[in-house]
Amino acid sequence: MTPQPAAPIKGKILVIDDNPIIQRAVYFQFRDQGYKVLMSGDITGALVLVRQETPDVILLDINFPNEYSTTSEPRDGFWATKWLQKMDEAKNIPWVPWRSSPNRSTRKNSWPPSKKQWPTKKPSRHRVPV
Repeated sequence: MTPQPAAPIKGKILVIDDNPIIQRAVYFQFRDQGYKVLMSGDITGALVLVRQETPDVILLDINFPNEYSTTSEPRDGFWATKWLQKMDEAKNIPWVPWRSSPNRSTRKNSWPPSKKQWPTKKPSRHRVPV
């Protein structure tokens, strides 16, 4: 029997989330649909991946716990969006912000202004935002 060639990759998705359960759920959902899925559990590592891999889209968790901050400035999704906008490698990469539930930081920095417009982390095999 001749081995079948691997199906072509549809694209690369970078998932930036501190929750390993969410990472796995999103990984399997997109992998099963033919995407190469890159994972990062921290913001700084994710920015390195953007430079190395140049993903086609970035799914970005806005709410990162304070323990992920290494300086006086919190390194959350809002911090990451500022860097993504400055990086030449990321200027043309669309990113989708998401959160599990609004917290004080999210409400204070909220964009878009209505929390109803925020995508939530409820992966579905039948509705994929890519």
